[in-house]
Amino acid sequence: MRAVLRTLMVASLAAILSAAPSEAGLKSFKGPLVQDRAATIAIEHVGVKITGYQFLRPLRSVEKLFKSDSPVIRLSVQSGNAEPQDVSFAVALYDDSGNLVGVASESLKLKPGEAQEVDLTFSDLNRYAKHATTMQVSVETHL
Repeated sequence: MRAVLRTLMVASLAAILSAAPSEAGLKSFKGPLVQDRAATIAIEHVGVKITGYQFLRPLRSVEKLFKSDSPVIRLSVQSGNAEPQDVSFAVALYDDSGNLVGVASESLKLKPGEAQEVDLTFSDLNRYAKHATTMQVSVETHL
């Protein structure tokens, strides 16, 4: 399972990196994962700002027992650009030992001055994901 997650992480990041011209660039933030409430962060890259996030882990209930509700990380994103901007986001979760336990990514087009909530779904979390303590958020802008 760990090998699958690493492969997904490498493939996701490779797809993000290969899709953009070399002058567009990538910026990352690594810090503690806050799981019980919304958190404020400040990442800015070429006019795109990530101002916060919330890790949403659906609770199992009797009526959802057999549904596959995956955890989501919701990023609060703002565009400060005068032109529409193609943007990619990736989030990686790590446990205390630095092992990768989950990956999510999403790409979208932001309109000038637009602010929105972007949901990144973790489709393949391993069994140690509940022990995640650190996250890395990456934002890449495309020309």
